[in-house]
Amino acid sequence: GSGAANWGAARLLVEEGGVPLENIWLTNSKGLLWRLAENNSAAGNSRNDEQRSLAAVLGSPPDFEHTSLAALVRKFRPHFLVGAVGRDPACFTKDVIKAMVEVNGNDRPTIFALSNPRTQAEISAEHAYHWSDARAIFGSGTQYDPVADTSGRTHHPGQVNNVYCFPGISFGAVACKASSLPESVFFTAAAAVAASLSAEDIAQDRVVPHPARIREVGLNVATAVVLHCQRLGLAQELLGSSAEEVRRELAARMWDPNKA
Repeated sequence: GSGAANWGAARLLVEEGGVPLENIWLTNSKGLLWRLAENNSAAGNSRNDEQRSLAAVLGSPPDFEHTSLAALVRKFRPHFLVGAVGRDPACFTKDVIKAMVEVNGNDRPTIFALSNPRTQAEISAEHAYHWSDARAIFGSGTQYDPVADTSGRTHHPGQVNNVYCFPGISFGAVACKASSLPESVFFTAAAAVAASLSAEDIAQDRVVPHPARIREVGLNVATAVVLHCQRLGLAQELLGSSAEEVRRELAARMWDPNKA
């Protein structure tokens, strides 16, 4: 999909993550999102300037199968497949998942089905694991129960939700009195969530920490945000010169319902 959710994520990866645009491919209802290399050419299938800015740049109109997702996977060989369509449930078919496994060789493909509610999900957790022979690293926009594979291993799908980021972003920004929040803050927050994964989380095949650790993750995010704002000169209140000092100060300010 190339709606607001995936467009925003792709833009963040390019501008803040340093991912080359040629390594990102988006789709719309017409298949691969593309445009011609000539800047003045209107040729392509973008619906607006935002989509056009992230469309695949081709030398000529596509002469390959570009309307089938499975065919696009086999052509471009992606490591990550992110669905945020919102209105095409089950579009990650068995053929698509088999293609992801095929093109990734010995590596595990990452598959995110972020549309919700569950009735709109691009694929279920059960199908993602079973169709990939438990190779998929799976995350979803809605909560799924653990799934046991044929070997007996149990996978715990992670719910990829902004609850892991926004409370910590807000807490950190308010605590250091940030004058503004550039896009890099959101990338920093996401990286802090990923860095919060524990050995147990990884052993359980989670892509985000266990929900029971949400306050710990929020503190990690807030710490990272404050440090980032301080480095950029956006923090009007200095909370510490090291991660340990900042975390300690934030922990002291953090509301605890057990002490209210």
